[in-house]
Amino acid sequence: MNMLVSGGPCLLEVGRTVTGIDNLCNSSVLALQRAQKRVGRSLRFVQGSSCEAVARKWTFRGGIDAVIHFAVFKAVGESCQEPPRYFDNNILGAIALMQAMDRRGVHWLVFSSSATVCG
Repeated sequence: MNMLVSGGPCLLEVGRTVTGIDNLCNSSVLALQRAQKRVGRSLRFVQGSSCEAVARKWTFRGGIDAVIHFAVFKAVGESCQEPPRYFDNNILGAIALMQAMDRRGVHWLVFSSSATVCG
């Protein structure tokens, strides 16, 4: 099964074929390289946002069977200061990704809307 993971390469560790898409606004190419080195496997990587039509179109050309969508902004304080930015990325980005999935006949989705830990 070929998996698209927006926002991270975590499935490499369980032996899946992974395509990652991330705009790297909260990460870096170095972190991606370290993850690949740690697990001894590489992934196909698209640098871009799940909101960007060009990145979505290129990503789905590789035969994706399922999507795990982690690419959301999650800073609670910042979300209150910049609600339009969070809406565009988290809501409109998810809708755009699901529309691309539908056009390609991909019907398996895991959507993680938040990874915030409040303590």
